[in-house]
Amino acid sequence: MSKYQPSLSRNDIESQIHRMVAFIDHEARERAEEIDSKTEGEFCYEKGRLLHKARQDMQKIYEKKEIIVVKQDQTTGATLQNRARLRELACREAHISRIEAEVQDRMLKKNEDPEVYKSILLEMLIQGLFRMLERVVMVRVREQDVTMIEELLEPAKDRYKEKVGRRVKIVVDSSRYLAPSCLGGVELATPSRKVRVVNTFLRRLQLIVKQLVPAIRRHLFEPIPPFRHESQIPFFKRA
Repeated sequence: MSKYQPSLSRNDIESQIHRMVAFIDHEARERAEEIDSKTEGEFCYEKGRLLHKARQDMQKIYEKKEIIVVKQDQTTGATLQNRARLRELACREAHISRIEAEVQDRMLKKNEDPEVYKSILLEMLIQGLFRMLERVVMVRVREQDVTMIEELLEPAKDRYKEKVGRRVKIVVDSSRYLAPSCLGGVELATPSRKVRVVNTFLRRLQLIVKQLVPAIRRHLFEPIPPFRHESQIPFFKRA
């Protein structure tokens, strides 16, 4: 036996429809809010990620620029330092050259005294003979010294025989004279010129300057050490 189901009234139907519409509307609103919230979070995350990446990129750019600037500063500093060093070395060499030129001038003035120069020329000739130890020696001098050297040949031979025990033949070579720039002195050679001894004032000055340049540089250019009291100087340690 079937139960009797009363039919719904129009009001009941409309009420159910309203409730269903309200439920659907509520669900739609919640879903929309959920979507909005998720979209906003993703937007904020993406925004933060992009900002962070932009900051990192900018930092890398500035770091690269800083490295370039530092290298440029180092290169510029090294270049300036090298230039200053080269200028300093050039000034030092010029100063040493002036000292050498001053010594040459003094030697020339000293050689202006004939007696003084004659005695020096004799000693330079004898020194050259001792270095040669040859039986026949050719000697060259400045053109202005030819007469003087001819006067010194016999005294030089006597001194040589006294020291070595045998005589030497000395021939003045007039085919070619020493340059005035040699400042005086002699040049000795064998007739074949295979053996030669240069004993001029200029050559001796060059040798002396070459030997003394390190000491001259230390004396003229190295900084003076600070004064130290005796109490500050340590005693030598014994082994």
